[in-house]
Amino acid sequence: MPIIAISNQKGGVGKTTTTLNLGAALQAAGKRVLLVDLDPQGNLTIAAGLLQPDTLSPSIGELLAQAARAGGRAPAAASAIVRSPAGLDLLPANSQLSAAELALVSAIGRETVLQTVLTPLLPSYDVVLMDCLPSLSLLVVNAFTAADGIIIPVQADYLAMQGLAQVMETIGAVQRRLNPTLQIYGILLTMVDPRTAHAREVVSTVRQAFEGQIRVFEAEIRLQVALKDTSKAGVSIFDYDPRSAAAQAYSRLAQEVIAVVQETGGAPAWPLPATPAAATLPTLPVEAPVATLEAPASVAAPPTPARARTRPVLTERLRFADFLVGRDGWLGGNDL
Repeated sequence: MPIIAISNQKGGVGKTTTTLNLGAALQAAGKRVLLVDLDPQGNLTIAAGLLQPDTLSPSIGELLAQAARAGGRAPAAASAIVRSPAGLDLLPANSQLSAAELALVSAIGRETVLQTVLTPLLPSYDVVLMDCLPSLSLLVVNAFTAADGIIIPVQADYLAMQGLAQVMETIGAVQRRLNPTLQIYGILLTMVDPRTAHAREVVSTVRQAFEGQIRVFEAEIRLQVALKDTSKAGVSIFDYDPRSAAAQAYSRLAQEVIAVVQETGGAPAWPLPATPAAATLPTLPVEAPVATLEAPASVAAPPTPARARTRPVLTERLRFADFLVGRDGWLGGNDL
């Protein structure tokens, strides 16, 4: 089993929730799982039940800083692994991770420092899941360089599509320059509310846009209060409500991920679509003109034209390629 990065440039799409619950589902399937928190806010650390991440030492930030200063020599990463109350092994994160990122800037081989930290741990685990922060930072580039594959959670919301396009640009740049074997394992639709036409339209748009190009997992994570409650409780959905729809969805996702890894093991990375299929946005109806009262005949007043209040009519076709701006230059190249 591989190193998998859970990433999207947009925040609030369910990366942390997915990392924790997919890890729990894979562990229930008999896999040895290690979670890695790569967000200085320590959201995964807190969601796994460790409520005071700043008291944890060493953390992933300290390990990265040590490796950066050591010129590529791996630190004793096993000493930083904690058994979380959620029942999963975890490399925790805290505010030290922000300082570590500054240390990476001047490090030799700065994009491979995380890979150096994780490599000694791999014999002890079947799968490593990394919860990436929502940014285009050097930490994310490290995660993509160390990863075998990426899962991209996408909220069932049109604004989330921009984050999807951005993360694909970053993946493409890393594939070309740093990790040519990096694969996209699939897109995961999250926070789906099937009661609303908006969510159904987004689901349809994403599935149509990437059909035959990039896998969109059949499992969909629906909007459910229980998933929010699990973060407060510091446990996975399988401990909090094992019979819930969310628990069943993450179990199905785990089986899909296992199947994908088996299918793509050793295969070339899936190519990023140059121009994904366009999907048409729904056209909003135009409201009828607002009725106006006529002035009495005895009052000499100029006629008041009726004013129509209209919503903008969306006729443009949504294309993921419209969001793609090219990020090779950010990685050090000049071929924008």
